[in-house]
Amino acid sequence: MNPNFPRLLACGVFALAASAGEPTTRLNPFAGQNLGEIRAIAKAESRPAGENLRAAWQLYYELEGSWKPKAAKPKPETVQRLDRLRAKLESLPQPPPFDENVPMKTVGLAHDANDPKFTTQLETPEYQNQKALVLVYLSEHEIDRPQAANRAGRLLTVLAVSHPWDWQVHALFARLLADAGQSAVAWKMVANSLFLNPHPDLDDLGYFAFIGRIAAVNSWQEIQLAMREATPDQNLAEQAIKDSNVMFAPGAEPRNFPIKAP
Repeated sequence: MNPNFPRLLACGVFALAASAGEPTTRLNPFAGQNLGEIRAIAKAESRPAGENLRAAWQLYYELEGSWKPKAAKPKPETVQRLDRLRAKLESLPQPPPFDENVPMKTVGLAHDANDPKFTTQLETPEYQNQKALVLVYLSEHEIDRPQAANRAGRLLTVLAVSHPWDWQVHALFARLLADAGQSAVAWKMVANSLFLNPHPDLDDLGYFAFIGRIAAVNSWQEIQLAMREATPDQNLAEQAIKDSNVMFAPGAEPRNFPIKAP
């Protein structure tokens, strides 16, 4: 993937005014902020997944890991479904700033759901179609199609900047960046994802640890603290830590945690 795509994100998309904070971990990208308020805005941005987005998630799950040498080859009908969905999504009109003929401008992060900027950051059917297209490109990346990672990276950059509250976009970008060896930026994106997520569950916490393991930019102790502070359910946090602990043993291989669909 072209290394220029995520540079503006590496500096931190989230520049907010300081107020009383909650988490103490230095991995929290919203230091000095009230986490409940941050997540309330993220929740207000989202809407239930439409037909195209649900179909794209299903294909992504079916094709994830297809690049591995011992993995079963994708079924021809699955690849045909992928091609049909890509053709459908690419034929739809692209809303600004997704159209390549429209210069992308810095959107800026809305401070709350009443901010006029927030209306441009709401999840719409048109935006969901672009998100579905990202998943199509990522699925193509899983089956080693040329330029699929570049296409996914370009579109994820636009999505993450224009809709910065979408925690799933940050999670998807983190995986692509980690695969591309851009560990530091991948780690920033997965931290954004975890702390934006209104209801992180066992899979979300495990995915955070997984990216932390393959990014190898922070200690396991700090990652555990972040997992505990990202959820009020400490039993859930301890279970996630127990499940993830094996990845951090000397010489251990990271266990794959898939990104959870809505």
